[in-house]
Amino acid sequence: MSKRHRDGNVIVPTTPVIRTNPLKRRVEWLDTSRKRQMLLTEAESFALAPTRKRGADFDTEIYHLHKRLRATTPTAEEAISFLLPHLTRLRGMYLESKNENETLKEHLKTLRHAYYKTKGEKHELEKHGAECQQEIRSLQRQLEMAQYRLSMTDTSCKATMFQ
Repeated sequence: MSKRHRDGNVIVPTTPVIRTNPLKRRVEWLDTSRKRQMLLTEAESFALAPTRKRGADFDTEIYHLHKRLRATTPTAEEAISFLLPHLTRLRGMYLESKNENETLKEHLKTLRHAYYKTKGEKHELEKHGAECQQEIRSLQRQLEMAQYRLSMTDTSCKATMFQ
């Protein structure tokens, strides 16, 4: 893909550009008549440095408003009329996320209840399993004792038969 069609920053590192703060006073100015214009362009380039942030939907509107604000100062009604749709949209997003948060809390509560219920069942099953293993060990000992007694009586019977 050519560089002209690529979106975003270039992957290859570039040499760092040292930007000075345009609001600081300069000792040398080439042309004093262009001082104000140079200060404005440097301030814009300093403030609008390229970033890796994803652009929002209303960035273009803010950019146009910024251009308009450089020319005139808006009245209170104009400022409110610009901000009101964004504020209502942000409020809607807030309420939507709040409702989603409530539903997620309810799901979390049911999951927590189910977790503690299954944890109790697991504890009961482990307890029952331990009892069963203990009973199996006891029966195994009884079986071994019975086999030992049988072998002892069997050898004593054989011994009496051969005499």
